[in-house]
Amino acid sequence: MLFPKSFTTWNIVCLWLVFVCRTYAFFPQQWKEDWLGHGGVSHIAQTNQAFEELAVEYFPLIKTLTDSMRRARDTISDANAEVDDDQDHSALHFDGENFDGGQTRLVQLKNGVVSALKDDNRGAARKSLGNALHTLQDFYAHSNWLELGNNHPHPDLGRGTPISHATFGDHTCKDCGTLEINPLLCPDCLPTFDCPDCSANVLTSSGLLTSGYYFGEDAPPKGVHIPAYKCHHGGATDSPLGGVIGFLQQIPYGGINKDSLNCVFSPHSYAHRQAVQLSIDATKQYIGDIKTIITEPQLKALFGVGPTLAFVIDTTSSMSDVIAAVREQAISIAEERLGTPDEASLYIISPFNDPSTGPVATTSDFNTFKSVISGLQAEGGGDCPELAMTGLAAALDVVDEGASVFLFTDAEAKDADLADAVIANANSLNVNIYTFKFDSDCDDSGSLRKRQDPLADEVYGAVSLGTGGQYHSLPRPQANNITGLLGPVTKTNTVYILKIADHICTTKTYGFPTDAELSEFSVSLRGVNISITIVKPDGSTLDLSSSSVSATILSDSKFITVKTPIVGSWAIKTTGPGNFTIDVIGVSVLQLSSFRFVQIAGRPGHTGYFPISGPPAYDHNVAAIANVEGANFTDFKFDFRNPSGQVILSPTFMAGSGEYGEPPVNSFLGVFRLKPTSVLAYVSGKDSSGAPFQRVLPSLIAPYHSNSSYTGISNSTSFTFQNFTTISAIPIANATVIPPFANSTSVAVCPVSYTSEPKWNTTPSPVTSGPAAGQTSTALGGNISVSVNTTASVPSKGPISTTGGPTAVFTGGVARLKETFGLAIVLGAVFQFAMA
Repeated sequence: MLFPKSFTTWNIVCLWLVFVCRTYAFFPQQWKEDWLGHGGVSHIAQTNQAFEELAVEYFPLIKTLTDSMRRARDTISDANAEVDDDQDHSALHFDGENFDGGQTRLVQLKNGVVSALKDDNRGAARKSLGNALHTLQDFYAHSNWLELGNNHPHPDLGRGTPISHATFGDHTCKDCGTLEINPLLCPDCLPTFDCPDCSANVLTSSGLLTSGYYFGEDAPPKGVHIPAYKCHHGGATDSPLGGVIGFLQQIPYGGINKDSLNCVFSPHSYAHRQAVQLSIDATKQYIGDIKTIITEPQLKALFGVGPTLAFVIDTTSSMSDVIAAVREQAISIAEERLGTPDEASLYIISPFNDPSTGPVATTSDFNTFKSVISGLQAEGGGDCPELAMTGLAAALDVVDEGASVFLFTDAEAKDADLADAVIANANSLNVNIYTFKFDSDCDDSGSLRKRQDPLADEVYGAVSLGTGGQYHSLPRPQANNITGLLGPVTKTNTVYILKIADHICTTKTYGFPTDAELSEFSVSLRGVNISITIVKPDGSTLDLSSSSVSATILSDSKFITVKTPIVGSWAIKTTGPGNFTIDVIGVSVLQLSSFRFVQIAGRPGHTGYFPISGPPAYDHNVAAIANVEGANFTDFKFDFRNPSGQVILSPTFMAGSGEYGEPPVNSFLGVFRLKPTSVLAYVSGKDSSGAPFQRVLPSLIAPYHSNSSYTGISNSTSFTFQNFTTISAIPIANATVIPPFANSTSVAVCPVSYTSEPKWNTTPSPVTSGPAAGQTSTALGGNISVSVNTTASVPSKGPISTTGGPTAVFTGGVARLKETFGLAIVLGAVFQFAMA
């Protein structure tokens, strides 16, 4: 069956250049590849709608999806979309009349959901559910259930009862007509081309249930011809020669699929709306069936109701007092949340010792958690380094996505070689790791006074800051005072408003807005010898003794929480010198719920933007999809900032139209080129009251040099960088920079721990080590540039360029760099400068 002559040569070329000619179209993603007009409602959109409607029904006290619930929803939806990667097996899509295979798959996956929930493995349960929902939803798009006059979900689907259907010898379809698509049948469909008229191609008189055969799948078996009297899936990609060649040869097939609103790909596009509604209703029916055979806590686990409390605890003999303090505070936090929306739905305890670790305990029951953590005993060990990374890795194997994990130890990590894998796994799960390392005899000699333990600092600092958490090195008595941090980051609707990792010699100020959706915020400071002052919108200083304020002051940390804050522009003034990190964390329903780097993927006709694995590249264009959820907002803006808060890039993002079959208005797509430096993703705008808001995802984005011309979006010219990952460094080390002063020939001293931010050029690889700071009004401004090559050696003495002042001369020094999962970390350095 041929396309009419209106199907032009340019149309053929556009179809051939599938990654160049782009519009919005097709399943399974909401943001679809950008070519050939209307796509329709995606698998993800259908799954999200069903999930959200059931959440309101099952949990009426929760008025808006929490962050953990959104992550549960997204895990299910992602698993749904991934099924379309397999177009070889008909059972996955109810193609080729393989109803027995599809039904068996639905029952097995339902059993898998229930089994995983019994094992407290909610991640596996959600993935099994997502896999099942794709198959379930395809039944309504690929079969003739709707054409037979049914307006309700199939009563036996997914329930184990055999489904009556046509056999291979039954006549089920006839040829399509050659008329244009009738706009009266499908007012939403865009008649880009004249399509075969397949509105009457199904033989419904027999009442037999059938589904379309798709070339290349396993039904019928290889070598068996598909009879002319059988229904095809149909559309441009359903060709024995393959999708693209089928277009070029102009031999598309008629069929019965209702996947989209585009008749070129869906011969029954006019029935897309009805199929979508049946699919959503059937999705709710299938989940409802699961609900009847699981417990209430398991249902909450499946839907992500409630946060996760995860503790990784060193149980060697020296940890007895710390374990007692942690136990008391962990139980207190968990107990006071019982019966509230912040009640934990998953408790994890991962003990580690030497030479063994575990076993990891997971439970959704508070009393079981209390019993397990109360039973931890400090014993064994002996030598100082412990298996901390192994303990973290074990917790990450069972943790819920988006959780915070708390590590408690008093020694460095014996298994530091696992740190890269821990960071990678944590970032893939959007997990933030907070490390509390307490003083002990294992610390480096003479380090207690300076609150420094370089070997521990290196690893724990990299793991914590590399995953968006924090690293704290504390005296042992302060183990009793960590509730101020544990509380804010483990609430149901935790949001990050500001995240800073910086250094100062004198003072710096960082501003942030508080919006009407924010019920509280907390400022968490980590930095030795760093003091802060919080300034309210009216310019006055926050009174820490106020009834709405709680403060915890530790040797290297300050935790300040403000309840019902005034809407407006707040500021944090820091005074040094030293390295420090600041997190401003709030509780709000308005959230930057996801920010994913994506590329075009999927089989022909079902291509869309799928998440990439690993970090994005900086040597070509990349795409990202962001979602802001929970409340109304306007005037959105996205930007990337380095850890010190400087805006590095403000790319343009396009909002979804919200029209039927299109991405919602709170979903955004951007295409841009990153710079070779670590950044954090921010979004800002105005809330429904017109007040400014700001949100940030806490994990560093570490772009790398891909050395590839294929971008997943469009071709681009490759840079001449070597394959060396270069990211702004993490301020964890015991590095000291001695900057110059104007009008002085002596070496000036600013005793700060400092880590440089590499900015790599093509030849060789100079590192920018600024900013230069001074204590007089005539101090040099800008940055001091110190050349460091990829082997991390320091160049010979000579001139070093500066900004805003005379030339400085490098008079000596050493540096040691280490690459850890894309994070170039300065482990130790002393740079000396004098005026030329």
